[in-house]
Amino acid sequence: MSINLSLDRIAKLFALLPVPYTRPTIHIAGTNGKGSVCAYVSSILSAAGLVVGRFNTPHLLNFLDSISIQGKPVSPDVFWPTRDEIEAINAAHGCGASNFELFACFALLIFERAKVDVVVLEVGMGGRLDGTNVVPNDAIAVSALTSVDLDHQALLGDTVEKIAREKAAIARPGKPFVLGPQEHRSVEDVARSMVESVGGALLPACTVVPTGWDEASDGPVPPTEAGMRVPFLQPVEISMPCFPAAVRALLPLHGEHQLGNLGTATGIIAALLTHTSSKRPELRLEERITAEAVARGV
Repeated sequence: MSINLSLDRIAKLFALLPVPYTRPTIHIAGTNGKGSVCAYVSSILSAAGLVVGRFNTPHLLNFLDSISIQGKPVSPDVFWPTRDEIEAINAAHGCGASNFELFACFALLIFERAKVDVVVLEVGMGGRLDGTNVVPNDAIAVSALTSVDLDHQALLGDTVEKIAREKAAIARPGKPFVLGPQEHRSVEDVARSMVESVGGALLPACTVVPTGWDEASDGPVPPTEAGMRVPFLQPVEISMPCFPAAVRALLPLHGEHQLGNLGTATGIIAALLTHTSSKRPELRLEERITAEAVARGV
């Protein structure tokens, strides 16, 4: 069965939601690392005392965990009535939304009704015509692009550049767009062009470097498994433009790619604090997102 890539169906359904969507939203696209970046961002914001809704796809263990609030999957008592409500609207108005588009609307309506402080929204496929891209400009706080490589070539294009163009098309006018580390230099050029074309602000990921264990700040060195010299937690320093000194944190995931993912995530956090269009006075982000909260979240 062919896939009809278009925002027409979900745009029609989205306009018919019982309440308008207004939650401050962080929108993340990419080929690799989206899940890790979403997890880091959600954890840091939660550590700062914010109520975070997260939509990830595909689900991990159960389809309900695609929609979570404060790290916990949405309850069946909330999910099923919302699903029935949205599916009834879809049928009554002939929207013809796909399963993914329906699920995205379930999530957005659940987050809106729960009045979460921030939504971390993971793109399903591509970006430009992905159902999540229906979120209005006013609700987008930050967009971001993780590492881009060849994926879904039949639908997104047969080169990295074409795929990057589709994914970077989540950029919004006047809003910050954080570009994660890229293996292909051409992705940076495409992203810059796409962001500039809509009047967005291209921002780099933060720099994250591994460092030695310091018992004074990190505590006793944790025990290691037999034959393993590297502790489970990896000390890192994160240079963030919103703080005068590097943030020291203990990273529970290993691999150079995770340093890049954490850099992208903390770049998003920095954008929330430094970019004028991302500021939400009612959330008191400058007061709540401290260097200590970032370290706890990591």
